Amino acid sequence: MKQLRPFNSEQYITELKLDGIRLILSKIDNKVRLYSRHNNEVTAKFPEF
Repeated sequence: MKQLRPFNSEQYITELKLDGIRLILSKIDNKVRLYSRHNNEVTAKFPEF
């Protein structure tokens, strides 16, 4: 069955999923570290940070 209108219900919280990378940034003192959603450290892949 094709939906004609976007899903909208106050019983659910939704967000759009955009293609890209989601990271967790941790900054302790002056040390910045980046982690993937699976808790793998990926800081070296982003030297600009």
